[in-house]
Amino acid sequence: MRLHPRLQAAFRTLTLAGVACALAPIPAEARILRNDSAEPGSEIGFYPRLQGGQHFATILDVPDDLPDYRVCAVVVWIGPNDFNVFTVDIFGIDADDMLTSDIYRSDLDAFQVFGSQNALNEIDLRDYRVTSNERRILLRMTHAEGFDAPPTIAFDGDGITPHRNRISALLRDGSYLNDFTENLI
Repeated sequence: MRLHPRLQAAFRTLTLAGVACALAPIPAEARILRNDSAEPGSEIGFYPRLQGGQHFATILDVPDDLPDYRVCAVVVWIGPNDFNVFTVDIFGIDADDMLTSDIYRSDLDAFQVFGSQNALNEIDLRDYRVTSNERRILLRMTHAEGFDAPPTIAFDGDGITPHRNRISALLRDGSYLNDFTENLI
């Protein structure tokens, strides 16, 4: 469903990504919010043990010059191959990373994503009319029950923006991590 042309000017466009996020005024090009510099062709790996019900998330700050915006897509690197099914949730959060609002929950709408070793994936949310004015958001993707990794979220070796990317994962020693990825050893 599309907004009436008179309402389009009132909203901005926001495209989210697990490692990047794009924002744009409605008729203009999308701008990208990113917590990482990974691009197609980058050297990457994939977390191997995420199971159904486990998730990964990123925290993004929305620029002040976009007071109201529309979430159009999630751009994320899933791989290394095959397909998997995810739910997508977007929350407003405060400076202490506490949830303040539900912006969008896919609930029963799960998205099938085909993994790739050399390309980003996009989940189109335009038909869901997701709008917000939150300044700080948390984007969470959860493996649907019964859809264990692989494929799952990518990681790269060029460093990360601290306190931005979270993961809930089963570790090799059998314990669970539900923390920022910089604490994953």
